[in-house]
Amino acid sequence: MPKAFKERHRYECMGKKKKPGKKRTIEKKDVMSAPEAYLSLETAFNSAPRLFDPRRMQKALEEALPHANLKVGIFAFLVGSVLFTTLLFIINRLLIYAFKAVAEEGAAVPVPEELSLLLLFVITVSSFIVTVVVEYISFLVAVRIGGKGTLAQQFYLSSVVQLSLAIGSFIMLGIMIPCIGILMPFLYFIISLYLGFYVHSKAYALVHAIALWKAFAIVVLGIVITLALSVALNIALGEITGGASTSALPGV
Repeated sequence: MPKAFKERHRYECMGKKKKPGKKRTIEKKDVMSAPEAYLSLETAFNSAPRLFDPRRMQKALEEALPHANLKVGIFAFLVGSVLFTTLLFIINRLLIYAFKAVAEEGAAVPVPEELSLLLLFVITVSSFIVTVVVEYISFLVAVRIGGKGTLAQQFYLSSVVQLSLAIGSFIMLGIMIPCIGILMPFLYFIISLYLGFYVHSKAYALVHAIALWKAFAIVVLGIVITLALSVALNIALGEITGGASTSALPGV
């Protein structure tokens, strides 16, 4: 008779049941299955365009919140950084083409330098890191003043706002359109104010159940920190690349 069977038989004869070994269990709420992760990512991308409409913005944030996931939020931040860098690359090439065409006509205009792939990669990574760091600092501040939300919820909704900003930034491609192109920077400035300040504040207020003015103060603090870090990184990149990062676009 096998030893395991004998041991079990002895416990049953004594009126006892052998206690099973303690198994390590993982709560379902701590793990997100692949379909749930895909749904969370799909919700983020579907919600981003809806934030442009003030009438649908609040509902879009509320419907996205239950799908909050930290990893999806971080990934969406990365996608936003890649979109911004892609736009920078396209505009840089368009400006080079336009300024070269003008120069060929005999006009004395400075032709901007081409952005190298290495520099674009560095810009993407650095902007992503700055965004994540600032978002984490904002979370600590929100919790400090009584915020009740989780890091995953804040990162996720903020990443949706980031995606909206990245999508809206492509309006800058219209800068090459005659007559109306000059309006594109102004339109993007308005979009940035609306999404970056108002919608982002709404997201913080929803996540942490705090007053809108407190959420707005956190957003402003985050933007100030972002600008400070961006200037420091731009100076550092300028030193490393010999000024390429600051002379990639005319007037910058």
